[in-house]
Amino acid sequence: MRRQYDPSRWGGWRRVGHGLGYPRPPNKAMYVVDLERFTASSVMLDFIMQVAKKTWATDECLAGLVRALNEIIEPQAHLCSGWTDKRLTPGQLQQILRLSWTNQKRGPGPAVDQQEWGR
Repeated sequence: MRRQYDPSRWGGWRRVGHGLGYPRPPNKAMYVVDLERFTASSVMLDFIMQVAKKTWATDECLAGLVRALNEIIEPQAHLCSGWTDKRLTPGQLQQILRLSWTNQKRGPGPAVDQQEWGR
């Protein structure tokens, strides 16, 4: 069975190119992170902690980020299962992202462009 997720549960985060973006206040300029950089759990955790320090990051924003990363990359399965820090090659991470975008539940937001991940 293919897993689907719903971006409407991501607290405002949404897909932007190869990453996730958040419309930060006050001018709604998009704060974007490239998901292809998360090849280790320490990199992902560092980014989450950086967002947590932002004055514009509400609890909903932070929870939405964690939910989005969990649904897209599945870090428990790919980066930190068994109490061990694991690393992904860029190719492995691109494959995970490609499959995740394929399984995205259609709803509000930009359409999934499969060719974008076909590098």
